[in-house]
Amino acid sequence: MSPSPSNSADTGQRLRQAVDEERPLQMVGVPNAYCALLAQRVGFRGIYLSGAGVANVAYGRPDLGLTSRAEVVEEARRITAVTSLPLLVDVDTGWGDEIVDCVQELEQASAAGLQLEDQVDEKRCGHRPGKVLVSIAEMQARLTAALAARQNNSFVIMARTDAGAVEGLTAAIDRSLAYVETGADMIFVEALTSLDEYHRFTEAVQVPVLANLTEFGQTPLFDREQMAQSGVSVLLYPLSAFRVMSKSVEALYASIRTDGTQRAWLEHMQSREELYELLDYHTAELAQDAQHKKDRQKMAQVRKQPSGGLADIVAGDSAICTVGKQGHGLSYRGYAIEDLTASACFEEVAYLLLYGKLPTTGQLDAYLQRLSSLRKLPEELKAQLEMLPASSHPMDVLRSGCSLLGCIEPEHSFDEQYNIADRLLATLPVMLLYWYGFHKHGKRMDSVMEIAGETINLAGSFLHLLHGKAPTEIQQRALDASLILYAEHEFNASTFAARVTASTLADFYSCITSAIGTLRGPLHGGANEATMAFIADFSDPDAAEEAVLAALASHQKVMGFGHRVYRESDPRNTLIKAWSKRLSDDIGDGRLFAVSERIEQVMWREKKLFANLDFYSASVYHFLAIPVSLYTPVFVCARVAGWAAHVMEQRQHNRLIRPTANYIGPDERSFVPLGQR
Repeated sequence: MSPSPSNSADTGQRLRQAVDEERPLQMVGVPNAYCALLAQRVGFRGIYLSGAGVANVAYGRPDLGLTSRAEVVEEARRITAVTSLPLLVDVDTGWGDEIVDCVQELEQASAAGLQLEDQVDEKRCGHRPGKVLVSIAEMQARLTAALAARQNNSFVIMARTDAGAVEGLTAAIDRSLAYVETGADMIFVEALTSLDEYHRFTEAVQVPVLANLTEFGQTPLFDREQMAQSGVSVLLYPLSAFRVMSKSVEALYASIRTDGTQRAWLEHMQSREELYELLDYHTAELAQDAQHKKDRQKMAQVRKQPSGGLADIVAGDSAICTVGKQGHGLSYRGYAIEDLTASACFEEVAYLLLYGKLPTTGQLDAYLQRLSSLRKLPEELKAQLEMLPASSHPMDVLRSGCSLLGCIEPEHSFDEQYNIADRLLATLPVMLLYWYGFHKHGKRMDSVMEIAGETINLAGSFLHLLHGKAPTEIQQRALDASLILYAEHEFNASTFAARVTASTLADFYSCITSAIGTLRGPLHGGANEATMAFIADFSDPDAAEEAVLAALASHQKVMGFGHRVYRESDPRNTLIKAWSKRLSDDIGDGRLFAVSERIEQVMWREKKLFANLDFYSASVYHFLAIPVSLYTPVFVCARVAGWAAHVMEQRQHNRLIRPTANYIGPDERSFVPLGQR
């Protein structure tokens, strides 16, 4: 029967316990989740995800540090989802400033720990020549960042040194002692060549030591007893399974190609029943049948009993976004939000949503240039924006601006919809900030707009227009990340409003205007504005906790918590929270982040309510010096990409959206003439 998946709360402790009890603990590399099941079946108590394994097996690449953090974390998630064995993950050099995210994501993925090495970023395999090491101080900085990032102290931070083959045993010992002093829990010493070297090393370094017994490398294939006598605590066989699989598969393929059949290999194959037994296939099949039956019953019940707010009603098909699968998770056209936020810019994501695929380098460059060229506002629109009162709500300005642009540059046919979508992406932020700047400074903003027009991406242009100067890189990246997180969210109220409007075959501008008007409502937009108003004046976390407890006691709602669709967590929260912390550190003001974090902790402790995207986006926008009244309009500037994609999808497979009401009024009554009433 398939084992239970790992529990993130105790997996690190179970790895430490296994090391203490077995000494040396035998740890095998698992190239995929299925091999992890095999390792558990035969009795191993620890498994390892090799950087080379991910590069070689999953992506067919050489082990030269080419895999991304997202790729490694995803492989770890797949493994821990099916096995309870503690998993140690090779993160190479930690991807530079991504190490904090790496640690936290691996903890969330229920890994037991990670191994971080002291090579330069342009790393080599540990048993290849040409390795170059970073300084001890730089490796200590990597370790310090990793140690500070972990939420659970049982999560293992293992430091690997490649100094043995480069600088000699003494240098390897000196480096390892420095790493232990920094806080490393265990040491991975690479490429020693004799039992005496291992004995001398373990005598000097008084923490658990891992020896890498990889085949065809510099270290002889010592057995377990020899390693135990040398004081080694963990024996690693990182690629043994992969090497056997590769050789066997190649031989099988050659045999089939030559003989025209696989019959000679049947005795070497795992049978179908053996596969099914390991995967607990029959139990899963029964569970699936039961779930399908339950779903059919639920849908039948849904059709009979209308639900307030259309909760749990499937209102249509969409290929754009998945929200809250199994209580959590978010993806845009199949790409996880974590990967998009880590590796893409907002314009890449907008292109993905609108055109259905990620752009190539050339396509992205051209798209950035196109959006930049579309930012200029028509003179008629600028004149109308200047006439809107300074007291106008910024959302009303965007709603009116969108409608006005539709009058000035109307949609004549659906063939123009991509051009209009790009035009709105480019101009909505400029409309907002032109109006804001005009009333703030009392004059036209043409000169600033021309300068900002040279800033190629939306995030940089927005901050440049707002503040009159170019943003720093971290400011631009933070806003860019928030735009990605707000870009799309399936059939939310404003998106559904846009689709309802589109289903009538209304013009593109009317669809987006409907969406903006819907987001104007406080039950849909404005949560981060309310959050900022709540947290802004707390002097410290204790004052914040006291206020939250008082609010809960009086049954007041604390904005920024819980979600209509997500049941376990909002996947966007971790990502935006990390940016809030970075910005807080960047400006040297930790008060607001500390206050926010305490409120988050109290809400979970008292109500089991998790923070959603709006909660930490409030502090992100505060650190970016964005006025509170513009928080929801920033939401619009991002979400217009998702709205536009849904309008196009609705038009492509259109049918008028016209639900039926469940009548609850009085029964038939006789009409009474006016004079007799």
